[in-house]
Amino acid sequence: MNTLVRIAAAVAGLYGAGIAVAATHEPLPDGVALRELVRHYRAPTDALGYHYSGVSLPAALTGYAPQSSLGFVSETPFAGSRPLYACLVPSRYEDASPFTSSDANCEGRAAIPGAAVVGHVAAAPLAGTVPLYRCHFAGGGRLDHFDTLSDDCDGDKRARPDGVLGYVFL
Repeated sequence: MNTLVRIAAAVAGLYGAGIAVAATHEPLPDGVALRELVRHYRAPTDALGYHYSGVSLPAALTGYAPQSSLGFVSETPFAGSRPLYACLVPSRYEDASPFTSSDANCEGRAAIPGAAVVGHVAAAPLAGTVPLYRCHFAGGGRLDHFDTLSDDCDGDKRARPDGVLGYVFL
């Protein structure tokens, strides 16, 4: 295992906060190449809006803005990891709803073109990791998923938990 000092900084204005810096010294598994996982949000065309979590925004998704940091995923596989996939739920509205899945077949849905693998997460808790949860809103003929570090779906009473996708590095 290699030891790496990880520094996460929220740039002033990016997430509506000042500069926040945190450093940890937990050992990382060999082969881990950290990339920040960011939840993006697109203003609603109906009551809910859309969310996408990734290390970059695919060209296929327009109108999204960064909403919050979700920690770090590895760009490369490592022992005890599993990939997260960028997927789409078809919608009767103008856009499909993106979601993150640990299923290579996107749970029977479609992969986002050009963004198949979001990154790799620990399949079980490791030192310096926290659970990444997936939640969803259902209604109006569509399904909107979002990822969070909160086990109560960010306290939103309309949202329902889908479970833990894996464990991200902080």
